[in-house]
Amino acid sequence: MSSKVEVFVEVHASTPDAILVEQDPAVWIPRSQIDPDESDLDRDSCDKGDSGNIVIPQWLAENEGLV
Repeated sequence: MSSKVEVFVEVHASTPDAILVEQDPAVWIPRSQIDPDESDLDRDSCDKGDSGNIVIPQWLAENEGLV
């Protein structure tokens, strides 16, 4: 089982497949990697201007510099 972490994000943009949580440099998080049961934001409907905690795999958070 892989480790997960909770991170606070603000959504700057979104596509059907991902959300932009950092602009410079750009950090896109695939919606499929957001834990739907543990996150404050709804991975299927969050959009620009939304903010809250998301739970994602630790490796992804580390690779994207979110932790």
